[in-house]
Amino acid sequence: MDYAHFNKLLTKGEISGIFLFHVKQSALTNLIESIDPLSREFNVAQLYAPSAAAIKEACELLPFLSHRRLIICRNIQEAEARALFDYARNMPDTTTLILYMRGKCGSGLVNKAKEINREVIFEKLTESVAQRFVSQTLAKRGIEAEPEAIRLIVEMVGLDASALLNETTKAADYVGPGARVTAAAVKECVTSNEEYAIFNMLNEFFFGKTEQGLRIFKYLVNDDSNSAIGIAHYLSGQCKNMLSARLLLNQGAKENPNTLAKGLKLKPYSAKIALAGAKRLKTEELRQAVLDLCDINYLQISGRMSAAHALELAVLKYFAAK
Repeated sequence: MDYAHFNKLLTKGEISGIFLFHVKQSALTNLIESIDPLSREFNVAQLYAPSAAAIKEACELLPFLSHRRLIICRNIQEAEARALFDYARNMPDTTTLILYMRGKCGSGLVNKAKEINREVIFEKLTESVAQRFVSQTLAKRGIEAEPEAIRLIVEMVGLDASALLNETTKAADYVGPGARVTAAAVKECVTSNEEYAIFNMLNEFFFGKTEQGLRIFKYLVNDDSNSAIGIAHYLSGQCKNMLSARLLLNQGAKENPNTLAKGLKLKPYSAKIALAGAKRLKTEELRQAVLDLCDINYLQISGRMSAAHALELAVLKYFAAK
């Protein structure tokens, strides 16, 4: 099953037994948070490279002041993992056992999980599939949405299925049953990811809205979930795209986002920002911007300047001041 389906079962409280996970770490976090925080310490066990005996012992314990006990196993040997699928038939129905596997699993283990539909897969969505997923999720709740609102949710949240499901549900709860999700409602209630905020900031800067761009920049650096070094790393990647676009324009390429998207293998909105930056900044400026942004980590490690200060100087120099 895909993670979206698993998440629905989780929301309904209908998960028990054994599951083979091929999903992101964030999915495990959501799973852990589904256990009542007051009793989580007693009902969540995370085992690293455990033996089959240790896993069975953990599974046999009954939950304490909760309806469910969660066992997460990492780095387990595949032979022992396969054996656990036979044991799971007799496991208490109050236990949920997650075998968290990173990388490719042997066919024997995968087949064991598939036989009982207990393989949970995270697949990165395409933009069109993500938009359809959002639309269908809202429709199942009897809620319509503007096409612009659906597009905006995907742009703001990204292509992570679990994040999309969470934020779409939030939008549905925000407008209420029978209402219509609008772009304005999405902007009010949906939490944007770092990528969207950076694109939005650059878009404001490149189209002359410096004050709005700086407001978004302050939001980014003041958000505890972001880091100045992480933002700098992402911005350097965008500057590399702008530089590549600038070089193509120098060679006579058309100033067309769709053409650049194909030539640089970028998503349409990434190509739009790359083109805007390429038209606004000179080739040497873009080269220096990439170097300055990549240098921010070294500046902080060496003690010469904090990453936040160095990032602010770079943003003011290359984006806000133009």
